[in-house]
Amino acid sequence: MRSAQVLGIAGTVLAGIPIAAPLVLLLVSLLTGRGARLDFLLPGELIVAVVLGGLCLLAAALLSQGLRVIVGTTLGVVVALFALVGVTADATGLASGATQPEGWPLVVVGTVYGLYVLAVIGQFAVGVMLCRRLFAGERHRR
Repeated sequence: MRSAQVLGIAGTVLAGIPIAAPLVLLLVSLLTGRGARLDFLLPGELIVAVVLGGLCLLAAALLSQGLRVIVGTTLGVVVALFALVGVTADATGLASGATQPEGWPLVVVGTVYGLYVLAVIGQFAVGVMLCRRLFAGERHRR
């Protein structure tokens, strides 16, 4: 059970980094007097942390035999939406620069990316739920 707890914490932290990083950098840019700078693409750039976090959460869920379906589903949705961002960017011509970043192509790609970010937030929330369950079991045994 201890290894499931360690994996749960590691997965939750890794899943949360891509959400926290843009907010921390926004705060730093405000405090240094550079104005409000928000790198909204950072969750996509940190896909490795998201996937590693999801894999840690999945391993923790499998070891503890709890929330396996929702953890696996969330990881699958995150990976699928990330891939779909690339597919839609390529299909609309935004990836190659053949299409100007405006109008419906930008809306389509932006919407899919927004859904990806929401899925990453969901993965973090599922990680928090899993950790609560992993550590609640320990409290009841004492």
